[in-house]
Amino acid sequence: MRSIPNIVKCWGLFLAIFWSQTFLFAQVSKEVLHLADSLAKETLEKEGLFTVLSGLKPISTVEHFKFPIDTTSKNLLSPEEASLQIQMLHESLKLLSDENIGFAIVPFKAVFSNSRSFQILVYHRGSVQRAIQEYSEFFIKRGVLTETDPLSLLTMVEFEEKLDRFRAYGYLFGYPTHAVDFFVEAAKHEETTGEFVKRSFFQIPVANSDTGRFVYALPEDEEPSTIDLELKRKAGAILETYKRIREEQLALESDYPFLELLKFIRENLSECSCLSEKSFKFLEPVN
Repeated sequence: MRSIPNIVKCWGLFLAIFWSQTFLFAQVSKEVLHLADSLAKETLEKEGLFTVLSGLKPISTVEHFKFPIDTTSKNLLSPEEASLQIQMLHESLKLLSDENIGFAIVPFKAVFSNSRSFQILVYHRGSVQRAIQEYSEFFIKRGVLTETDPLSLLTMVEFEEKLDRFRAYGYLFGYPTHAVDFFVEAAKHEETTGEFVKRSFFQIPVANSDTGRFVYALPEDEEPSTIDLELKRKAGAILETYKRIREEQLALESDYPFLELLKFIRENLSECSCLSEKSFKFLEPVN
């Protein structure tokens, strides 16, 4: 008999969730639903998986987009069109969100050339709260408490001074403390002396790529620590579970497979206890 995850054996639960969404989907335009499905795929196939499934990463990048601006005034050339597109994104992201998993659209502080860039971030509210608690000395100086709204927090972080922005993003993206310290100190050294600090990059695979997505800097030629390797192990177990669930979901006939897949994961696995369990037994396939 083919192996499947324990959680997917409760397929009746999935079907109940599926049918409960049918009425909701019928009231939403196909354009919004297709965009939501595309954003769900971008989230799950990249590092956003580690935010939605278990909160290993408190936040993750989903996508970037930009609008043309006037190079003198820095104003958007077509604010009405930008407003319509952002509104559609909000409507689509609302379909992917609940009280724990949410999405934020945040403009980048830096403006380059002839466009203004924005980022879409996914956050795991419980994991963000745990990061704020763990690094409370850093966040309390900014008036940030565990109950601070994540959207307000992420907007504040983007507009922080450079080194504090690096540190805040490092903590929230789920990078180990030693990696955050190294990156901030390297940036400070370069800012002071003009000398670039050489580094290597620790890569953790995601569903659609082995490199370039969940990645952070370490000192050049330094071997990964046990903390780095444990983080990679946890991410690997989560990724393998996702691949098994995805195989089951994509075998079903659906117009919006990744939208439904994200909803299933969000409603059943966003608060799993895997981060505190060494064995990951619940993630292993059973016959």
